[in-house]
Amino acid sequence: MSSSLLPGEGAVGSYGDLLKRGRRGDNLTPHHIPSNAFMLFKVPGYTKDKGLK
Repeated sequence: MSSSLLPGEGAVGSYGDLLKRGRRGDNLTPHHIPSNAFMLFKVPGYTKDKGLK
C-alpha cells in the first residue's frame, strides 16, 4: 500500500465545500469534525490548538 496521499486527501474546509470538490469514484469521503464545544466536553485534556485550523 502506498504511503502517499491521494489528490485532495487531507483537504480541509466546510462539509459543503468538500462535497463540491469531490467526484464520484475519487475514493475520498468528506468528514465532519466535531465542534470545539463537543470536544471540550467529551475529551479530557483536549485543546483546540492541537487540531487543524
